Amino acid sequence: MVEEIEKSSANIVVISAEVFANMTFDNVSSLGHYLKNHDVRIISYLREPFKRILSQYSQWVKAGNGYRSFNYFANMQMDKLEGFYETPFPAWQNVFGAEKVFLKDFDRLAASKEGLIYDFLKTIGIPSEHINSILVQGVEKNPSPSPLSLRMMRVINFVESGLGRPSALYRYFQYARNALARRDSQQELPEKKTTAGIGSLFPSLTKPIYTEEDREL
Repeated sequence: MVEEIEKSSANIVVISAEVFANMTFDNVSSLGHYLKNHDVRIISYLREPFKRILSQYSQWVKAGNGYRSFNYFANMQMDKLEGFYETPFPAWQNVFGAEKVFLKDFDRLAASKEGLIYDFLKTIGIPSEHINSILVQGVEKNPSPSPLSLRMMRVINFVESGLGRPSALYRYFQYARNALARRDSQQELPEKKTTAGIGSLFPSLTKPIYTEEDREL
């Protein structure tokens, strides 16, 4: 990676990986050693916990990794949630310097006039006039499936799981999931308070596809 960066003629290089959120102090220290000759900025956009789990669930189902209910998935994630928000950042601050670590409010910036992408490009040092030209060209969005589409994807995943997830048929199942995601990519999930409980907010997500294991939960 370092060799590729140094061979590049680019003034700014963006390195993005989900694994960065789970790196230990030793991992971060090693990365800092490899990048010691570069001006590094660490940028992290933090989501409200409930919205983060809901987004993870959507991706989990959309990728065909499971068919269980949102409640089941959320319970699996609860133990990881506290560590995700508290553990990694001191390591990055110690290795690269607190002034190089930018923690951003995802939900506030997503709702702002400029948006997340504008803020990110500004933070990495892209001039405003160049940012505007990039945004005019348009940016591909990752479609968020609606609760109804997620329910339908869960049925697809259940059938695929029952067949043993055969590799020969994977692309057909994935095509069906992607078609559902694209169909309602413009629809937004309702902005409601979470105190009413998951079931009252997204009832179609909590309905089980009945197996013996589901009935026990």
